[in-house]
Amino acid sequence: MPVEINGLHPSALKNTGEGNSARVGRDDPSVAKQETGRPATTDTVSLTDAAARLKSLETTVASLPVVDAHRVEHIKKTLAGGTYNIDDKKVAARLQKFEQSLNDKK
Repeated sequence: MPVEINGLHPSALKNTGEGNSARVGRDDPSVAKQETGRPATTDTVSLTDAAARLKSLETTVASLPVVDAHRVEHIKKTLAGGTYNIDDKKVAARLQKFEQSLNDKK
């Protein structure tokens, strides 16, 4: 199965006839780069406000615990005390809703 690298299909890489090397579309460095060792222009990256907010949200979510420890402790206590109540109608309704959401995705 051929693999594309940086948008180039393998058939775009042609053997140059010089040993086993192939030219992949690099240009010779400019005179300015040859003299200084640095590119003539600089690349810049800027983030939009939405990207900055998304990064902030990602950091916040990453710092949150995966499990609600207080809820787990409460459930453990009620189970141990024999006072944990299961609302079978609520469980059944949520199962039906979940099943319906799976069917809607098909």
